[in-house]
Amino acid sequence: TVGEHTFDAGAYYETVDFKSENSGRTVYLLQSPFQNEAGATINADLLPRVRAGGAEASLESYFGLLNYSFKNKYFLSANIRRDGSSRFGADKRFATFGGIGAAWAMSDEAFMAGTRGWLNMLKLKASYGTVGNQEGIGAYESQGAVTGRTQNAAQGTTVSTPANPDLQWESRAKFNTGFEFGLLNNRLNGGIEYYNEVTDNLFLPAPLSLSSGFTSITRNIGSVRNSGVEISLNYDVIRNKDLRLSINGNITFNKNEIIKLADRDTIVSDILARIVGKPI
Repeated sequence: TVGEHTFDAGAYYETVDFKSENSGRTVYLLQSPFQNEAGATINADLLPRVRAGGAEASLESYFGLLNYSFKNKYFLSANIRRDGSSRFGADKRFATFGGIGAAWAMSDEAFMAGTRGWLNMLKLKASYGTVGNQEGIGAYESQGAVTGRTQNAAQGTTVSTPANPDLQWESRAKFNTGFEFGLLNNRLNGGIEYYNEVTDNLFLPAPLSLSSGFTSITRNIGSVRNSGVEISLNYDVIRNKDLRLSINGNITFNKNEIIKLADRDTIVSDILARIVGKPI
């Protein structure tokens, strides 16, 4: 703190490692009634099956935060981060995100003195920021994966997930603005906020030619917008030293729509169709 200026800052490093392992064995005790010419029973479905699998992924992050206030009426906050995930292609693993926000305690201004008998707090605020998402895809979506397979009593491997080295972070940019208030000795308080959020590089299944052996591959091929208004209210019905009874509620009016699907307007996956201009 320097005079009427207050600062709060920090720099951080974080790493998260994920590892999973699984194994299993299925043994069939029944014999097949069908035999080949030699009289031997050969049925791959009746042979013992042994399976095992596992996955590893890592997340590395560097980030910094800054909060500033002046006279406890004007507020500014900012953050920046650099995230790297092993789930993405070798050249796509790191991305930078950040945000900035400001608030003004308008009710503390001298020109608002005439409202203090009933208006206890009025704060205007606005913010804009971006964040990344790596959830919703497997650990090896960018590299591809193989799995074991039994065919005619012979063991082998087959490609289970096609590789996509161009897979990258899904990113979300969000703008918020609104106000918070407290009335009647803060007996009634709440807020109204408008938001507009656009998510780019959505993880979506892109159709593939059946000659590839796969029906689809995960790609960054879409953008979706969520926008709307959130309203929240809280009222203290009873408030004294022995008892406090409050009623609160909130409501959101949200509009969701797909605004881009790469080079097409519609993507069909199984029985699900995603169409530009429609909710996801």
